[in-house]
Amino acid sequence: WPESIITAKMIGFNNGTLHIVVFTLTSPYILLVKMLVWLSGRNTPRLASTHRHPKITAKRARDANLLSFLPHCGLFPTLDSASGGLFFASALVMIQFQHVSKSYSGGTLVVHDLSLDVSRGELLVLLGESGCGKTTTLKMINRLIEPSSGVILIEGVENTRVKPSDLRRSIGYVFQGVGLFPHMTVAENVGVVLRLWGWEKKQIGDRVDELLTLVGLVPSEFRQRMPAQLSGGQQQRVGVARALAARPSIMLMDEPFGALDPIHRDRLQREFVQIQKTLGLTVVLVTHDMTEALLMADRIAVMERGRIVALGTPRDLLMAPLHPYAAALLTTPQRQADKLHALRTDRAD
Repeated sequence: WPESIITAKMIGFNNGTLHIVVFTLTSPYILLVKMLVWLSGRNTPRLASTHRHPKITAKRARDANLLSFLPHCGLFPTLDSASGGLFFASALVMIQFQHVSKSYSGGTLVVHDLSLDVSRGELLVLLGESGCGKTTTLKMINRLIEPSSGVILIEGVENTRVKPSDLRRSIGYVFQGVGLFPHMTVAENVGVVLRLWGWEKKQIGDRVDELLTLVGLVPSEFRQRMPAQLSGGQQQRVGVARALAARPSIMLMDEPFGALDPIHRDRLQREFVQIQKTLGLTVVLVTHDMTEALLMADRIAVMERGRIVALGTPRDLLMAPLHPYAAALLTTPQRQADKLHALRTDRAD
């Protein structure tokens, strides 16, 4: 029984992202509901998730209102309080900011009325100079910082409904300083969250070896090393492995490659994007490095003074930035590339 498409429906369009649900039959009695996310500027959509609905005959599937099958697949419509529209939170939106602001004593406003959706499996970069609010925005996701107003939803559930410690254990977090425990071996650092979750010793050991292999470190060589015996790039790899230990669906990254030399930074950037695509991770990455943002991101949110002033794919923002600040940021890499090209041309002459 070849897979046959019954129909496809557009169920959402937001910030240049098209959300499509495709219904197919893979056997006479199994309906597949595929959620696709199509980012503007891309030639093909990305598969966000697949859900099975068994015991559906071909005739029933073709005759019924197919959207009625979505709740049976665990996809429940959620009302967007800002727009009044509906979205299927578990399939389309992994993280949602609804009118989120953060201010400190004295009236200092760090993030102002931020509304933003991060799609499942997307790598979103928060880009801006120091003090623009990007790290504060990141830390409000896992409640390292609490917002002053507004709501943040994780898969349709307000993050304030989850105990902060449980929330942070379920979300990967990587930052520039890595933060490896200096008195623990590499294996102990990678497995620390698993011990907190109560995993058995053998399970932890197997998972540690799996993760070290994933990030390019030979387990037999690195498992018993101390952090002080690692290079900066190796420490960052261990940090990524630790963040992936509990199989999170979300990864938060705060300037993760900023302290590395250019060669190791480029290599780790490329390797992480491959890991992210392979595992289907939803990633929010903070950086002030324009080139890093352009090379890694599915979408870039440019922030200035606590607001998002531009949002789109790297191609969209390079071709037609809608804000002067975003244009100034994103033309810097092109200007540097032009200068390098001119130097090569001069040498050739």
